[in-house]
Amino acid sequence: MAHQKENIQVEIISTKFIKPSSPTPNHLQNYKLCFFDQISDETHLPLVLFYPPTNNINFSAHEEQLEQSLSRILTHVYPISGRFTEDNSISCQDQGVKLIKAKVNSKLNEFIEKAHKDVNLSLLCWPQDSWNVDPSNLLTTPIIIVQITKFACGGLALSMSHAHMAMDGYSTFTFINKWSKVCRLKIPVEKIDFMSFELADVFPTRDLSKLLLPRTPAEDRVESKLVANVNRTTLIEEQNARVVLQYNRIILNTKE
Repeated sequence: MAHQKENIQVEIISTKFIKPSSPTPNHLQNYKLCFFDQISDETHLPLVLFYPPTNNINFSAHEEQLEQSLSRILTHVYPISGRFTEDNSISCQDQGVKLIKAKVNSKLNEFIEKAHKDVNLSLLCWPQDSWNVDPSNLLTTPIIIVQITKFACGGLALSMSHAHMAMDGYSTFTFINKWSKVCRLKIPVEKIDFMSFELADVFPTRDLSKLLLPRTPAEDRVESKLVANVNRTTLIEEQNARVVLQYNRIILNTKE
């Protein structure tokens, strides 16, 4: 599969699912969403990071390192490896994070230069599955989709699309930070301080139908229309007067 725009073509090489390195325990396999998750948009938000080419880089080893480190941290952030359910929760059955590998027939500097003129060009580096996420396919779409795109010059684009209902901006950047510590700095996962998943205990989900009811019963009301006389308006402007609107009355405060 390939996607093309302005003579720049991105070809999908492979697709796979990365699962936690250790199975999620039974007592953690149902993660309840909190109230703030419940009222979030049912959309995926993308993020793209570009890396310039470096000398003597082994792409195969680099990609394997990304996969292994992702698998290790998923054990500690198990909800994002699951799938949404209809009862405001996430089924944490280790369904996995979708990982896409792609290549592009352009150099990174050329791509960035064109993307400055047409920001939509960056869509080519985004996971295509995240473009049309809606309530009809939310339950089957992975919570996180990662795409690794290799440029002709040796540069790299690492993009991630995440479900807003599960991850806000802060938790997304926290996740990337922890992943980079394990992948680049080789810090053992046991020494990483991962985020907590207890917010639903403090802010449980609620019945939104009751929250959306009007505060006061509907009642009849009278609305009136004000039609100003053109000549009178001209006179007001000439006298440098100030007009104050109060409900259905006009008060003229003429300047002395």
